Amino acid sequence: MRGILLYILIFLCLSVAGCRGGRSYDSRLVAADSLVASQPDSALRILRDVGFDSMCSDADRAYFALLLTQAKYKCDETITSTDTIDIALDYFSDGSDADKRLRSLIYRGASLTDMGEITAAMEAYKQAEAAASPDDYENLGYINLRMASLYNKTYIVDSTDLVKYKKALYYYNKSGNKHYQLVCMSAIGTLNRTINNDSAYYYLTSALNLAEELDDLNNYYIILNTLAGYYFNINDYESAKNISLQIIDATDGNPFEQNTYYYLISSYIKLGKTDSALCYLPRIKMPTDSADLVGYFDMLSDLEKSKGDFEKANYYYQKSSDIAGDILHRSLQSKLIEAEAKYNKQTTELLLVKEKYKNNIAIIIILLLIILVLVIGILLIIKFLHIKNQENQIKQLQIEISNIINDNVMMSNDFKQSAGTLFSTIKNLVQSKNGSKKINNEDFIKIKSKLITDATSNKDFWRYLEMYVDNKYKGVITQLRNSISDLTESDIKLLCLIGVGFSNVSVTFLTDYSHNHSVCNRKRVIAEKMNIDCSIEEYFARLTK
Repeated sequence: MRGILLYILIFLCLSVAGCRGGRSYDSRLVAADSLVASQPDSALRILRDVGFDSMCSDADRAYFALLLTQAKYKCDETITSTDTIDIALDYFSDGSDADKRLRSLIYRGASLTDMGEITAAMEAYKQAEAAASPDDYENLGYINLRMASLYNKTYIVDSTDLVKYKKALYYYNKSGNKHYQLVCMSAIGTLNRTINNDSAYYYLTSALNLAEELDDLNNYYIILNTLAGYYFNINDYESAKNISLQIIDATDGNPFEQNTYYYLISSYIKLGKTDSALCYLPRIKMPTDSADLVGYFDMLSDLEKSKGDFEKANYYYQKSSDIAGDILHRSLQSKLIEAEAKYNKQTTELLLVKEKYKNNIAIIIILLLIILVLVIGILLIIKFLHIKNQENQIKQLQIEISNIINDNVMMSNDFKQSAGTLFSTIKNLVQSKNGSKKINNEDFIKIKSKLITDATSNKDFWRYLEMYVDNKYKGVITQLRNSISDLTESDIKLLCLIGVGFSNVSVTFLTDYSHNHSVCNRKRVIAEKMNIDCSIEEYFARLTK
């Protein structure tokens, strides 16, 4: 009855917690989550009672998948597939719940470890480490501890596991988790036994003191056993023997580690006490772990050697060497697999980069083609407008020539003959080019050049033109010549053309001005010389009033 009330209370209290953070989860899942770390068996029981099919939303299904994987792993249930945890990882990968995404990565690594997919598991843990917040010491410690364990299992002989254990210890020191500090120090001390005796002794004794402080007898005797191995490795057989006997006595002959007997028997052999060694031999069970088998057969080889049976000693020595060689082979093979996986990943990434590069090149080429088409189009439009403008200038000149020839008022016979000859030439030249084909830029330049040449060489034209303008505007040209000394012949010609009625554009066909803007600028200069406050056209118009 009290158990039922407890569950009801948990559900009621945590139903509120399930609604925090902007996303509401099933209260039963929140209850299971509160138990999964400390009481994973209870969490697993709740999850199995609830069932995946009862989840109503994608969020709850993802949360359920995460908790189920976590609870199974903590209850030492072997995981054979990542299908369940992948549901959680796929959902939480959007970054909306960083904590659950991190846990999904961690337990995906754990699932892959159970499946023997070491390289993939390592990749998951590395992703988890990258996803963890820099001040999330607890999770960073756990991730590095798991990676250290993976490196240790693969027998990779490059001390990577030692580096990871030290990193995990650093984070657990930050978080204040003494239980995992103990695990890390014990592992570091164990690994250092064949690398650095001083470090091995420091970490092992520190771990031993911490186990005593935590009243953790199980780990205390396991670490004490490792310390016995440390003394055996440095040839302090007396200390190794005494510690082994201490452990055996304290555990009523059932030490937590079978190799306690290896150290004891091997120490007796090294001390020349074969009979004492033989007394403890029946208590040893043949180990199943490869690393323990090496020590086991080494011990038997030493024992047979001490008894004088060198044939058996060599037999056990050979078995130990074969197993050690197999471990080394697996270590190298693991390194090869890891290298291949890294190479494959880099190759895949390179292919993706190349593909992206190809796509970018294709996009760039398309953009360049579009730009090229646009530029060509703009140039064609500009050319079309330019030709159209030239045609308009020609037409304007034709109209002005026609108007002037048809205006017989006050025009002398000499002027008519001179101007008529020039204007007829101009008219015929323009009409011939503006007949059956469009006038191109080359034609336009030729027409303009021809007109300028003819006008410049026809001195009679300019003389009669000046007389015509002088007569029409009450002797204005004569007056200007006499009163303004700095008027040039070019200025007089421009004044006569304006007086006859030529526009700025048409003037450029009969003079050496390159553009109608040049004509405008020169007209302003002439107006300043004449000291008038209006345009030259307006000045001429006033003279006729």
